[in-house]
Amino acid sequence: RLLPPTRPKKLPTRTMSSLEELAKLPGYNDDGSIVVPTEEQKADALKYATEVGGMPPLALWSMPQFTPAMVKLFTDKEKLLDSYPMTYITDPEKQIIYTVVSAANNCEMCLSFHAMGSGPAMGGPLSQEDVKLIVDGGLPTQNERARTIAIATKYAICHKGLLLEREAAHLESMGVTKEMYGEILFFAGQIHANNMLMVYLIQQGVAVEDMLQAVGPFASTVYAKKE
Repeated sequence: RLLPPTRPKKLPTRTMSSLEELAKLPGYNDDGSIVVPTEEQKADALKYATEVGGMPPLALWSMPQFTPAMVKLFTDKEKLLDSYPMTYITDPEKQIIYTVVSAANNCEMCLSFHAMGSGPAMGGPLSQEDVKLIVDGGLPTQNERARTIAIATKYAICHKGLLLEREAAHLESMGVTKEMYGEILFFAGQIHANNMLMVYLIQQGVAVEDMLQAVGPFASTVYAKKE
């Protein structure tokens, strides 16, 4: 008679303590205390962002929330997103998506930055008049393709990515296929994450540079009063 198979004995395991878990991370000492980045590490990270990533030397890089690891990750992510060739959206058209979402979230930092990137001064696809319309929450009027992308982007953030039946049909009538909408939705989500971080940094007191103030949502009101 065959005996039923026996289960292997469970080996004793040792649960790792929370301090040991933290000590595995470079931001913590063995006792769980935080390791503050050195000035040299911060300088190297800033150099990476500006020289490798081509980013302007903005004040936000010096915020404590932007650790050297965060600076490098953010830089690499932005380089990849901006340069990776897509099938239905061009690299300059990504700036339209970024500007529309940033306007909806009223992220002054991102909105100012991408308003510059989508306009003629930086070789963007929009006229300065259309940039102003998007910054103010509207839609471009001088470029039909840009207007279509802006409408699709607004739909993407209305219901957190979902499209209702008539919305989908409306976009399809303008040439926005499911595949194109997928790309727009992806980039809308990417800039939304940036907006969350940058609005938080503004709340924490990060300075907004003069060049950004001049093109952002408060150029003709708050900042105009300084002169």
